[in-house]
Amino acid sequence: MRPTAFFLLFWLLLGLPLTCGTARAQEPEVSDAARTALHEAAQALEQGRPAQAEATLRALIAVEGEAAPAPVWHLLGNVLFDQDRPADAARAFASGLSRAPDDPALHRNLGIAAYQSRDYALAAEHLERAVALGPTPEPELLLQAAAARHQAGQHRQAVRLLESLTAQADRGGMSGDGGADVTARALELLAAAALADGDGALAESAVLRCLRAEPGAGRWWRLLAGVRSRRGDLAGAAAALDALTRLEPPAEKDLRALADLYFAAGALPLGIQALERAAGPRPAPRDCDALAQASYRAGRLDAALGWLDAAQAQAPDAERLLRKAAMLEARGRAAQAADACAQALELAPGNARAWLRLGWLAREAGRPEQARRALERAATFTQTAGAARRALELLGND
Repeated sequence: MRPTAFFLLFWLLLGLPLTCGTARAQEPEVSDAARTALHEAAQALEQGRPAQAEATLRALIAVEGEAAPAPVWHLLGNVLFDQDRPADAARAFASGLSRAPDDPALHRNLGIAAYQSRDYALAAEHLERAVALGPTPEPELLLQAAAARHQAGQHRQAVRLLESLTAQADRGGMSGDGGADVTARALELLAAAALADGDGALAESAVLRCLRAEPGAGRWWRLLAGVRSRRGDLAGAAAALDALTRLEPPAEKDLRALADLYFAAGALPLGIQALERAAGPRPAPRDCDALAQASYRAGRLDAALGWLDAAQAQAPDAERLLRKAAMLEARGRAAQAADACAQALELAPGNARAWLRLGWLAREAGRPEQARRALERAATFTQTAGAARRALELLGND
């Protein structure tokens, strides 16, 4: 079994509100017509009539064209964003920036709209610009910029921003519950970005820092398990997940992941124990089959056979009986293996491989008549005819 995949990608939902579109001192004075349109559009938007607000602003733009001032484009962007049209909103904000290129609010809103329309590289560019133009660095804005870099596949740039943000936290630049939350989210994103950039040590260091702050938080133990799994430290990943299952009532998915990790690390008894806990008191056939295979690998033949029988009782299957026969044969129990093959043929009488195996096993178990009948039947199938005839010759020489 391979270890369960851990989804480490940090999906940062865009929680920043748009700022309002107001006039800026850096552009020419707004005309009376523009002021009137802005007032009417803002009023319509406030009253829940965004379509009317859009129509008012577009009518002004149709008249003034490129001369339409930045606040008009800014408010139009807000109106479009309010209508769940982030790509259109981003274009409106960009038009506003052509009139007021150093407006941090426009850069901020363009970044937000671009993120929502999944143009992550554009989002990162303008969110970072908004941070640079603001009076003081906004941690939440910087975190959003890092998330955009990460989503754009620019993981190293994301790491750079996040290390700057966590350094700011270390210097006491983020205080209170809000600061602690931003720091935790930054470290979680840093773990994902560092992993994606190939720096597993930095990723684990970020998660361990979260654990030092909140040792009883299960999500950090789960993330640590994921990071270690990605680094190939299966035993360490299992230890982290095991700690999680001791901290809180374990979820089934965590127990299954823990079982997979133990199996991949070769800790079969612990993997069996975890899978038994995950499967519950009435394991499904799939779990019974997995427990049978793990028990057999651990040298517990009787337990393996018990799990196969439990699965068979719920969902009779010829292939499962053939696996049982193979286990028994490998342990020198030819007669019991032959019986398992015979049961398989009751379910699948046209299985050529089962007839051939039954012939060999019956011969080994000292049942020549049963062996002959099985081999003669196997000889009627094209895929097993040659092997069956050779086995019949050997049987005749016994």
